Formats: sequence, C-alpha cells, structure tokens
Amino acid sequence: MDNEKLQWLLGILNDILDFSKLEAGKLKLEYTEFRLETVMQYLDDVTSSLLNSKQLALRFEVDPDVPTTLIGDPLRLGQVLLNLLSNAIKFTEKGSVTLQVQLQASDAKEACLCFSVIDTGIGLNEEQQSHLFAAFNQADDSTTRKYGGTGLGLSISKELVEAMGGTINIESRFGFGSTFYFIVTLGLQAVSEFNQPALQTVKSNKYPELNNVYLLFVEDDLAIREMMPDILGYEGIRVDLASNGAEAIAMIDKNDYAMVLMDCQMPVMDGFEASRIIRADPRFADLPIIAMTGNVMAEDRKRCLANGMTDHVCKPIDWEQFFPTLARWVKPAVPALQSRDAELNPDFRHPESASVAFPAGDVSTYRQLMVELDALLANDSFINDELLARLKMLFSDDKQEEYNTLVQYILNTDYPKAKSVLNALMDVPNEEIETSGQDPRPTILIVDDTRVNLEVLALLLTQDYQVKVSGNGQRALDIAQCVPHPDLILLDVRMPVMDGYEVCQRLQENPLTRDIPVIFVTAAFDQESETYGLQLGAADYISKPISPAITLMRVRNQLLIKRHKKELKRIAHYDALTGIPNRVLLADRLKQAVSQTKRERKILGICYLDLDGFKSVNDTLGHQAGDQVLIEMARRMGNILREGDTVARLGGDEFVVLLPNLNHEEECIATLKRLHEVIALPICIQDQSFSLTSSIGVSIFPNDDNDPDVLLGHADQAMYAAKQSGKNRYHFYNPLDAG
Repeated sequence: MDNEKLQWLLGILNDILDFSKLEAGKLKLEYTEFRLETVMQYLDDVTSSLLNSKQLALRFEVDPDVPTTLIGDPLRLGQVLLNLLSNAIKFTEKGSVTLQVQLQASDAKEACLCFSVIDTGIGLNEEQQSHLFAAFNQADDSTTRKYGGTGLGLSISKELVEAMGGTINIESRFGFGSTFYFIVTLGLQAVSEFNQPALQTVKSNKYPELNNVYLLFVEDDLAIREMMPDILGYEGIRVDLASNGAEAIAMIDKNDYAMVLMDCQMPVMDGFEASRIIRADPRFADLPIIAMTGNVMAEDRKRCLANGMTDHVCKPIDWEQFFPTLARWVKPAVPALQSRDAELNPDFRHPESASVAFPAGDVSTYRQLMVELDALLANDSFINDELLARLKMLFSDDKQEEYNTLVQYILNTDYPKAKSVLNALMDVPNEEIETSGQDPRPTILIVDDTRVNLEVLALLLTQDYQVKVSGNGQRALDIAQCVPHPDLILLDVRMPVMDGYEVCQRLQENPLTRDIPVIFVTAAFDQESETYGLQLGAADYISKPISPAITLMRVRNQLLIKRHKKELKRIAHYDALTGIPNRVLLADRLKQAVSQTKRERKILGICYLDLDGFKSVNDTLGHQAGDQVLIEMARRMGNILREGDTVARLGGDEFVVLLPNLNHEEECIATLKRLHEVIALPICIQDQSFSLTSSIGVSIFPNDDNDPDVLLGHADQAMYAAKQSGKNRYHFYNPLDAG
C-alpha cells in the first residue's frame, strides 16, 4: 500500500473516531495556553504536501490587532482549520486558498475571533449548502467518487466549533468559490497586549523608528497588496505598491525608499531576480530588501541572502516578529551635525556640562549599557541599531547633539574617538569599565565601508567567531597590527581613501601582519581582478552578493590552512625537545636582529654556549636524563632574558643567545654572568643532585663583522677559546685567537 493511500485511509479512520466521540459526548476540550503562530505554522507544514500537484497559492492573513497569546484547545482549533483548508485545497484546482483571522471584539479576559477559509474552487449552489454540515454528506455522489473522503469533516468541524461555544457558516457561489467561516471566543493570557477593554483604533507607535518610513511593498496577490497599506499604517509607514519584480525595479529607480518588502514567488519577475538586479546597481548597495516567503528552512533563508536580500519574514506573518524586523533595518535618524569641528579639530573639547542625565532608578540599566557598549568599542565589534536606540534613551533632549556625535563616530567605525567621547559624556574613567575575558574563538576582521554589508557578515559569523569591524582601510591596518592579531580578514575592494588592494599590499609588507590570510569580498569578480588580488597576497575571493554557505566554507578552509601552516612552521622552526627556536629559525632571527640593531645604531651580542660536562651526564644517567637536563637549561636561560632576546638550540648541548639593541658591551657581560649563575644552579634528576657549568663565546655586531653567518662562526670560535681557558668562562671574539 503506497503512502498516499495510507494517509487517506488514516484520515477516514480519524474522522469516524472523532465523530463517534462527539456523538457519544465523550470528546473533551482542553483549556490551555497556546500561541496562534504555532497553530498557523502547523497548518502550513501539514498542508504543504497537499499543494504539490496543484497550481495553487496558500495564503495566511492575520490582522495585526489579533491577539496571539490565547487560551483554549489548540489541537481542536487546528483540526477545524485543517478540515476547512483540506476541503478548500481538495476542491480548488487553481487560484488560491486563503486563511484569514480577524478580531471581532475583545476585553481584558477574552477575544472574539473570526476564522475564514476562502477558496477559488468549484463553489456550491444553495441546495448543496443547505445540507453540507450533515454527517456522511458531500455536495453530491460524484464529489465522493472524484475527491474521496467520508463526508464527516465538515460535520465534525461544526460539532467542534459549537463545543467551543461558536458558530460556523458558509458563503458560496457555484463556480466562483466558497468562504467557510466560524466565530469563537478564546481566553487571553495575562501577558497579552490585547487586555484593554476596547480595541485601539489609533496608531500604535510601538515602533517609533518606523514612523514616516517610506517603503515599497512588492506582492503579486491583489488582496494582500490592498490590505498591507492599512496594516503598515498602524506604525505610520508610508507604502508604495508593486505587483512584480520588474515594476519594483522601475519604482526604486524613481523613488527614495528606506527599504523594500519583496515577495519571492511572483510572475513576470520573481523576488530573487529582482534583488540581484537591484544589488548590481551601486546606488542601491545599502538598500534593505526584506524577503517575504512561506519557506522557512535554513536553505531557503540562505537562498534569500545569496540573492542579495538583507533579511526575511515568514508567511504566515507573525506580526510580533514582523515589525521588529522592519525596525532593525531602519537606519537611526542621525541629523547632520551643526559643525564638523569635533572630527577635524584635534583640540575639540566637550563642555563639562555634557554629562548625561539619566532617569532616577535607571542606574543599573545605565551601567549595564555602559559596560556593554564599552566592551564592543574596545573589541571593535559591530554595534547594531537596537543598541544605538537604547543608548539614545539615556540622552535628554538637550543632549541629542552629543548623542549624534557619538553615533556618527560609531557608524563610521571610528571607535577610538567614539570611546573617548563616550567616556567624556558619561564621566566614567576607562579603568572603571570591566570587560569580559578573552574570547577563545578565532577572530575575523570585516572591512567594508557599507554598514549593511558589515552587519550581514557580522550576523553570519558571530556564532562561530569573534568578529571585529572596520569601515575604512587605515583603521583596518591599525586593528590588524594590534595584539592579538586577527586570524583572518574579509576585505572589501572598493572603498574610498584606501581601497582593498592597497590594504592587502600594506598587510603583506608588514612582518606583523603578512601571515594573516585575506579574503577579498567584492562585486568586481572577474579573472583580471582576482589574479591581481592573488598576486598581492590575498588567499581567496568571495563575490557579492555573498552566499552564506560559501562564505562560511571558505572562512573555515582558510583558518584550517592557516592552522596547518602554523603547525608545519612550528615543526620546521622549533626544537622538538626543548620547544625553543632551532637552527633554521635562529638564522632568520639573527638576520632580523642585525637589521634592527643597524637601524637603531646599537650593538648586537651573539653568544655561543656549550654545557661543560654534559657528556658525562648522558653516559652516567642515560639519554633520557640528558634530555631532562637540556629542557631545564633551556627554561632557565629563557627566564632571565629580555622580551626581545632569543635563545635557540643548535643541537646536542649547544645553544645560541641573541642580545639585540645593546648600548655597550657591559650590558652583554651582565647577561653572560647571569647565564653562568642560572646554569650552575643544582639540578636533581633520578634522585641525584648535580651541577653543570657553561662555556660561552661572544661576537659583537658591528664590531666583529656585518655578515650573520660570519658572526655566528666567530662566536663559535670564541666559545672554544673560553673552554680551553678553564671552562665556566666567557670569551669575546678576538681575531688573534685563530692563530
């Protein structure tokens, strides 16, 4: 038996069982708290398989004033709606099926709701309507033969609605479709926002940032297009309407919209293609495009982002999520500052009277926000619009200019100035702000002069990585040079003042940043641009509009490659036993020390050290004990050296110590004496305590030579002279020693 027949038979069985319970008075209704969105989502999930073979659109329209936190029997409410929707889909070959929910009346405890299922199907004549809700009945016998079923669905629906204290009815015209509707009263949860005695008909102003926002609504369904201006008008939003992607593109070119609400599936041109075309125009690179889709899987969300859409809202619309999503993408209204003196004049000072006065009782909120914002600024993290809006609440009307200055610095990612302004305004010294501990996750630096692009990438990466942001090339270079360095940089190519190519080149020229992998993120994705970027040292390219899956994959791959390179470098450059630099890394460090000391016009000491009597330890106690001695001696030497000094193992019991940037030989002699002291300290291995000494030969740059290899040879020669003179001594290179 195939799955379709099995589901059909199970549906018939369930109908008969439910009808039997209703007839016997044994079906009990629940009275429990539930959310209307959960019921809507259930209906969307269950009916999706019924639509596969039909050219049919299923729509959910819930008025914005409908309460969603209800009390009743969600299972039986869903059963009635599913019966009605299933019938509507069954008897409708093409067109649409719509579920509408409207508020009829409400008080503090209850809400009277009307649920309507509207289809464009075969319709019913008056005779068929008169006995439609009778048990085991359908419009006529041919209906049963063609569409199947028991004829119990509508009868059960009627019984369930009446058990909930409601009524059900139908309006239909043969050949023109039907509307089944029922009205029930459901309880309201205590937390519901609809607990006022009368329905509010004035604008809600729940989201003041949406007031007077000018947006384009793109939707092919006429009924929804006609309905949305009234719904959006509750928040003071001004709306233009378009019926397909092509119309939307033409209207966007002529009007200055704050955002676009774009349906994905439309005739003529769908929302995906329209979004790609809009994003290709540099004028609209920052225009928020919010997708409206009935598909809620992760792959569908990724597809929206990959086609240039900024965010998405699901159908059926959850109004409690819909308006916050719109508000999130409205740029904060930052009026033009009266003067740019604060940014251009380094002597600019904020008046002492600019301290923020916050409402009494909000001290804890104020402190929490301060700590949060200060930490974000200190870590160069992305600061979202929601936090900026919260911040604005702390500023009185006469302090809005100071707020605007602060926000302007934040929007420009000029965080050092923003941090300075914030501390001055709040009169809080830097040391009073406690930030969280170091984030162990890899750090990604995103560099882009477009705030929307920064936010999209930050949202994508924040779950797995620590994210830093920069809006310009120079600030990116500053962040990259700070310790700890970013693990990877996502770099926009086209930026004012300093483009991505120049940033990449400067990163490669700096020894501190040349090992940071750079991935270019750009709309200019042609072979010539890619080749040029790779020649400059970039590791990879990602094209705009970005694909979240590809972006995450390439970031992970580059971090994995970097980790493998680091491990290979460690193996190639560090001694496997002691963990200190080996001969290969020593050669590189010696060249760097020579160059650095030459620039500083100082001297460099190269100290060649051999452990006296080490062979006898190996011969007496064994090689394992000898290894422990070498590890301990490397540790001791490392502990007494300066931060810029180097101790390396050449092999066996021979070590080299580099002492760069010395002012005179006496500084070198002081370190040599300290080396003798720590090496001669007793060491206990295998319950035996003993001491070793050391012989050290020294050559000096630039006195003894300029060539690193020659200098190392001179130090080696001086070490043998020290050993011949009695051991536990140091000796400076003298050309006469060779004779």
